[in-house]
Amino acid sequence: MATFGFLKNKKTPPKTSVTDKRVPSVPDAVQIYLVRPILSEKATRIKEADNAYIFQITDRANKITVAHEVASLYKVHVTKVEIVRVPPKPKKTGRFSGYRSGYRKAIVHVKQGEKIELI
Repeated sequence: MATFGFLKNKKTPPKTSVTDKRVPSVPDAVQIYLVRPILSEKATRIKEADNAYIFQITDRANKITVAHEVASLYKVHVTKVEIVRVPPKPKKTGRFSGYRSGYRKAIVHVKQGEKIELI
């Protein structure tokens, strides 16, 4: 008896050859290591003087992944990447004290003559 339907004859879909179809690998650009560009007065001075751009990055990012992601997103040639850890800073509001979050930032140097349009 097929009371709940699991003993009924079910039609199976025709099988296709799996060897011809391959699953594409996930490119590195899909994994987001760049959090946001840092747009400050100091970052603007560095951009004008050294042709470098500053990005906030995740904790898992390294120089190679940052260089690949910037090159693929902005279509530029990256010549050098520097990574700096910005420490958390103590802040106080009235009688309450806490810490402002620390983060990592990457200074990405781009080939002369190339630009990244951030805004």
